Amino acid sequence: MYNIQYMKKLTLNIWNSKNTIFTVTELANYLEYGTENSLRQKLSNYVKNWYIENVARGVYSIPGKQIDRYEFANKVYSPSYISFFSALYHYWIIFQAEPKDVYLAYMKSENKYFEKLEINIHLKNLKKELLLNTVWLEFKDTYTIASKERAFLDTIYLYDNIYFDNIDILDIEEIRKIISIYPRQNMMKKRIKKYFPNY
Repeated sequence: MYNIQYMKKLTLNIWNSKNTIFTVTELANYLEYGTENSLRQKLSNYVKNWYIENVARGVYSIPGKQIDRYEFANKVYSPSYISFFSALYHYWIIFQAEPKDVYLAYMKSENKYFEKLEINIHLKNLKKELLLNTVWLEFKDTYTIASKERAFLDTIYLYDNIYFDNIDILDIEEIRKIISIYPRQNMMKKRIKKYFPNY
């Protein structure tokens, strides 16, 4: 049987949190359960009584609280960070993006659609040494996103002949610094020169 005091505490803490979704580990911390296993036994009752909602395996939300799609993607797939067309749109380097789409740097390439949330996650494979390199990543309150220059370089690393609407906001000196972390240096330099002829 679920404890109503725990549920009141859970609901209040989640609403006051910057997070919009919660893993079992995070819920255990909010409720001070001590272990994930002790909380897992209670979660089905919490869901049944509509205090929380199971939105993906091991991921929960509170009904009525809007879910941040970047936070959701980042937590469901880890290690990862927001990049490519999602980050480019975030920084207004491209002007159009499908609201349901999230592009994520990850350890494999795959598309996953979460119908309940109407979120389409595009996983893009980056080599481990690149994926786990945290230089020029920005750590927000609830998710991690590439800097604008790193998002640009991630994109041309995987795609050729991409059109960028507002490339002038990129800092070429930052690009010169970041380029060293990428494999296939000759290819990358050739692709950069398509957009920055004086590179």
